[in-house]
Amino acid sequence: MVFKSDRKVLEFSLEPGLGFFKLFGVGLRWKDTSRHRMFFSERNGITKALKIGSWRISFLPRNKS
Repeated sequence: MVFKSDRKVLEFSLEPGLGFFKLFGVGLRWKDTSRHRMFFSERNGITKALKIGSWRISFLPRNKS
């Protein structure tokens, strides 16, 4: 019997001042707003985030697809 899964166990991306990781589809994203502009949803409070100085840390929920 063979089981096939399309789920990724670990995903991550790192750039200067920006990055994210996901473990089993759930993760965190961080951004230095002094280096990267904020998106509309971040500026208007639609995307919730923890702010520490010029850094924003936000939750990445599991994909719905």
